[in-house]
Amino acid sequence: MNLEHLKLHRHRRAGGATFGDVTYPPGGALGPRVQHDVQLVVVLEGWAEIAVDGVQGRLEAGEARLLLPGHSENFRFAPNVETHHTWCALTPERVPSELLDSLERLSQPIALTPRLHALLEGGLDFPPNVALEGGQVLEQWALLLLYTLVF
Repeated sequence: MNLEHLKLHRHRRAGGATFGDVTYPPGGALGPRVQHDVQLVVVLEGWAEIAVDGVQGRLEAGEARLLLPGHSENFRFAPNVETHHTWCALTPERVPSELLDSLERLSQPIALTPRLHALLEGGLDFPPNVALEGGQVLEQWALLLLYTLVF
């Protein structure tokens, strides 16, 4: 897929945290790639098939999937409609080991709750030109989002 057809709506990156908001055209794809971060992907419109280490799974609108470092991923998006999704990624060095252990035990997919949606939107709404103390504020926001998944 030619990445110039993507619609990147919002993107915030500071320190080890990244929040993003993108729309793929009908039939879009991403990958294969190897995941380097702890990443939560949320489908807002359309749907996505995500193969992780060759095991296929599907995310419908209103669902999320946690992707963990070291795994091979391949994304295929709805063939007949645009797929709008958001994500939050945090470098694994910033994730406490006990939280990572809890995240590894999560069942998939994860329902998009109002609280989870608000945290994603909050990360995306950080002003892009504000100095975030070396990224610590956005990293803490991402950690809060990840802790919300397990507690």
